[in-house]
Amino acid sequence: GHATACAAAVAVQKFLRAPGFLDHVKATGSVLAARLNDRFAQHPHVGDIRGRGMLMTVELVEDRDTKAPFAASHGLSSKIYQSAQARGLITHALSGTVDGHDGDHVVICPPLIASGENIDTIVGLLGEAIDAAVLEGREKAA
Repeated sequence: GHATACAAAVAVQKFLRAPGFLDHVKATGSVLAARLNDRFAQHPHVGDIRGRGMLMTVELVEDRDTKAPFAASHGLSSKIYQSAQARGLITHALSGTVDGHDGDHVVICPPLIASGENIDTIVGLLGEAIDAAVLEGREKAA
C-alpha cells in the first residue's frame, strides 16, 4: 500500500502543477463566492458568508439584523446536513460556533476541478437545503 500511496501523491502533485490548473481554481473560487453572495446576501437567516477560494462558510442566524444565533435546540446544522445529503450535496455543518453551544454554520468545499455549472448546482442545492431545514425547524416549533 505504501508505494501506491506515494504514486498517487506524485500524480496529484503533477496534476496541481498542470498549466492553467491554479488559474482555473482561482477563477472558480471567485465564481463560488459570487454565487453564494447572489443567493444568500439577502437571505433572512444568513448572517455572514466568508471563506477563501473553494472553501466557504455560510453562517446561519435566527435574526439577520442582530445576528442572534439559532438556539442549539433547533438542531439546525444537523437538519441542514441531512437536507443537503438528501439532495446529493455533501457539506460540513457545525453547531456551537458562537459560544460552544448556540450558533450554526455550513462549510462547502467543492472539488478543485468543479466547473461554473457545478458551482451553480452546488449553490442551488445548498439554498434548498438551508430553506428546508429552517422551515422544518419552524414547523416543529409551532
